Amino acid sequence: MMPSRKVLWTAFLVLAIVKIFYFTLFIVDRNPRIIHSFVIQGIALKGGDTETYYSPLRSLFEEGTYSGMCRMPGLAPVYLPFRLVLSHEHTQVAIVFLQLIADIAVALLSSILCFRIFRSIPAFWFCVVLTTLSPFVLVRANYLLSDSFCCSALILAAWFLYEFIQSRKISTLLICGAFLAWAVFLRQISLLILPCFLLILLTQIRTSLVQRLLYSILLFIPLSISITGWAIRNTTTYDRTILLVAPITECMGQLTPEFYSVRKLLLTMGQDIQPWKPGSAAHWFFTENVDYDCPISDKHFTASLSRDSILNLREDYWTIINSGSDKEELSDRLIRTCSQYQQTYVSENAWNFHILNRAGFFFQFIFPTTIDDLPVPRLNEASIPAKVTKVSGYFLLIAIHAVFLLSLIFFLVKRNSLVLIWSLFGLLPILFLSYMGWIEQRYLATSHYFLILICSGFIAELAGKLRLFNRGN
Repeated sequence: MMPSRKVLWTAFLVLAIVKIFYFTLFIVDRNPRIIHSFVIQGIALKGGDTETYYSPLRSLFEEGTYSGMCRMPGLAPVYLPFRLVLSHEHTQVAIVFLQLIADIAVALLSSILCFRIFRSIPAFWFCVVLTTLSPFVLVRANYLLSDSFCCSALILAAWFLYEFIQSRKISTLLICGAFLAWAVFLRQISLLILPCFLLILLTQIRTSLVQRLLYSILLFIPLSISITGWAIRNTTTYDRTILLVAPITECMGQLTPEFYSVRKLLLTMGQDIQPWKPGSAAHWFFTENVDYDCPISDKHFTASLSRDSILNLREDYWTIINSGSDKEELSDRLIRTCSQYQQTYVSENAWNFHILNRAGFFFQFIFPTTIDDLPVPRLNEASIPAKVTKVSGYFLLIAIHAVFLLSLIFFLVKRNSLVLIWSLFGLLPILFLSYMGWIEQRYLATSHYFLILICSGFIAELAGKLRLFNRGN
């Protein structure tokens, strides 16, 4: 079941025109504060960890060796073919254009998937409109990171999963598995969505349990083969077992023992640990000269862990950073103090630690105070199109999350198990990341189109109940 060809072409043109406009806007009206070396050929944007993706790939092409264990080579299938005919920098520029094309394609596919799940043309059009207007995933195409292709790979995997449910073709299931494997190699967070694919196979196919289990095994064959090969490579290269990537303490050079200890303490206290985000506790702690006071709420302090305790800890941290070689004793003391404060907080503030902090992370994550990563100037400096894009993008992000929460209640009341399972594709990563306190905004990108898909079906059903599309009846 598909919308008519005329409807599909109209939707495609709408998606393409608006997304190309956004993509171009993020190039021509760029924030002047972006470091010049982070812009490739005036088009592609580097992120803070772009080199961790692309340096090993460059080494693989030029020297035949993938030099790294901190990033899986998920970008290799797109990087290497371009490198056969283009230089390293021109390859990176070509990749951002390919990311744009992929985003347009999967936005259309997610809208068609919405139509097929809800069997509703209004749901299809709501999905088209929301994926068109929201720049939240599209902006990833401007960056030389793995987020954009990961979002595309997950939508493609979901598309082929639905195709398999309809056709029962094993080749389609293996293609679904291949896109899943690619998504995992791009962003390991994709592992969180694997249970959703399994649930669809186990609940939506009317056949014997044994047959459904066999289908599940087939789905994960591409992932099993690729991860096994990667693990063998790591074992032979580094003489150690690395299933996915090396520990974060090895892969982030700035993650000194002192930094890591403070970071864990702030996380335990329910604080945002993004040191680059102004206003966060981590930014206040890890920025030497700040123009605001400690942002940690009084509810997190106890008799044993006071505001003065944190202020003194920060002072000790910067003494270590600014001191010469004689800092080992102070460093050891800071690490021990952080560990003691963690234990104190968990024991004296258990309700906050186990419940309120997790809920706080969840709401900070889905209802942020700003929209990050749009590479446009500040509002008071931006052009009118950039201002509209930034403001509307923020409110649309908040609205999508709010409507998604309402849709969960709606479909729970209706006991619509199929839609609730599809809801998990977007919800599971958010729940896990919120529980862990990893609320960097770009982590929401892999969920965004899935959330829009569910929101669109909900809005269409609600509109149908209000007879917004049947006024003549």
